[in-house]
Formats: sequence, C-alpha cells, structure tokens
Amino acid sequence: MNSNVLEIVTILVKKLLHNEDLINNEEEIIKGLLELGYNLNDIEMAFELIFSSTEIIGVSESFENHNYLPTSQRIFSIRERFIFSSEVQNVLLILLREKFLTLAILEEIIHKGFNLFFNVGIKELWYLLRITIDDEILLTRIKNRISSFKELKDAGNFFVQ
Repeated sequence: MNSNVLEIVTILVKKLLHNEDLINNEEEIIKGLLELGYNLNDIEMAFELIFSSTEIIGVSESFENHNYLPTSQRIFSIRERFIFSSEVQNVLLILLREKFLTLAILEEIIHKGFNLFFNVGIKELWYLLRITIDDEILLTRIKNRISSFKELKDAGNFFVQ
C-alpha cells in the first residue's frame, strides 16, 4: 500500500467524521480526489480498505450465552452507520442500555436491516422490531419509551405518520 492510499483513507475518514455520506456522494468524492491528483486505482483501494473491514457480525455463541452486557457499549461499524440513521443508532443503544433488547436481538435486528433496507429510519426500525420481537407487551413498552415510535401507526407492513 502506498502513501497515496493512506492519504485518501485519511480524507475519507475525515468525511465520515463530519457525517458525509460516502456511498451517495461517491462520484463527487472520486471527482474531487482525481482533481487533487490521486489516481483511480489508489482511490478504489482506499474505498475498498474502508468498506472491506466492516463485515456484518452474525450472532455468535458469545452473544447467545450473555443476555446483556451492561458494562459494554455497542459501537456501529462504518457500514452500519451508512444504513442506520443517527436517530436509529441512538434508539438502538437506548433500548440495549435499558435492557429492552439483548445483544443477540440487537445483532439480529442489524442483520435484518442490512437484508431488507438500503436506509433504516424510525419507520423501518419499528418494522424490524415487530418482525424480530414476538412479545407484544415488550413492543408496547418500547413504543411508549421511544417518543419517535408513538407517532407511527401500523398499516400492515406499511407505515403512516
């Protein structure tokens, strides 16, 4: 790996830290990097480095053996941050911290989110919760706890706000 790739990775990470959407702005970002004098091979390698290191984590035995890990903080990968909105990430962390969700259920929701949606907002998260959690009482408690869910009304698999 040459120094140009590292420079490009640094630029991309800075953009991520400023909440720039690398996926939807990919063409603009590539044009900008080309204008700065970087070649396409180095740019492609930098993008590959960033996105190849964030594989989806399946539910492992270690998650299944622990219902809750109260001293840990779930950190979303770069890929997860692209799919799940900031609001959804915050809601998921609240639900985990307040023990509405186990770590295994959280990982299952994240996995389903990747398989079903390109972007996960509050409406999509509520759908993911409904198809993952079989306990109607728990779903009601979650809906009452999270103000964003209170405004949603189920209409089959579609949502009305």
